[in-house]
Amino acid sequence: MNIRLHPAITDFIDSLDGISAGDTLEMINVLAREGHRLSMPFAKPIGNGLFELRIKTAQTIRILYGFKDGEAVLVVGIRKQRPRLDQRDLRLAALRLTFFS
Repeated sequence: MNIRLHPAITDFIDSLDGISAGDTLEMINVLAREGHRLSMPFAKPIGNGLFELRIKTAQTIRILYGFKDGEAVLVVGIRKQRPRLDQRDLRLAALRLTFFS
């Protein structure tokens, strides 16, 4: 499956330490291979057509994504610090997915 990255995702990955960035890129490759078949513990639906790519590394990383035109579109990167996702991140992800071209 083709993967498209919002520019903010590239910046987010660049901001991670080397190990976390490598683990994140590896999980993005797994998403590319598995697509819609990827499930827990690596991916989780979070509603409204959005999914959470779950990366366990030195930090807990989440990348919010959706599917558009047969591609996975990664739109928001988060260093997770709380049990629940922030509603602002969910709204931003939905907005970016809607307008990503």
